[in-house]
Amino acid sequence: MWLGSNYPGPGEYNLENDPEAVNYVLDSEVEFEIVVVRYFEPSGTSAVRVSLQDLRENVAGRGPQSLPITGRNGGVFTCFGDYSVNLLEHVRMSGEPPSRALYDMAALAIIKNPVWAQAREIAAPVLNGKEWIDRPQNPRKIVIREHFDRCAILSDFFSTIEDYELTDIAH
Repeated sequence: MWLGSNYPGPGEYNLENDPEAVNYVLDSEVEFEIVVVRYFEPSGTSAVRVSLQDLRENVAGRGPQSLPITGRNGGVFTCFGDYSVNLLEHVRMSGEPPSRALYDMAALAIIKNPVWAQAREIAAPVLNGKEWIDRPQNPRKIVIREHFDRCAILSDFFSTIEDYELTDIAH
């Protein structure tokens, strides 16, 4: 599973930084699912957004506890929820209401529960420069993950922060 591209549109950070690797994987036999970003469109991970109010109401004061740590933007934190709120207070947000896309979290969420995004099988395209070229006759198939269930993903995130379970780390 790869979070990258605005397929079938051009651009996206992960795609633009390693186009050769994308084409290599597209022409390999490894199972491959593209989790699309599609900036500011309702069909990509960009639509799985959280506002500062969402975090203040659902994660502040919650989550795993730790010894005090200094945050990226200053401040001292002893729980994941408070640190998350502080991070969001210091990033650029967009939209109305102002919010931030949770691209990586959406990708991980559908590993946890694949029904939280639609899966569409297509013939593997190829990237030519910055443009996708469809290859409908290509026998190699990949999966496009799109149309994410924002409510289910955020609900799971908030309930996990509320009722978390720490795992043992093998040494």
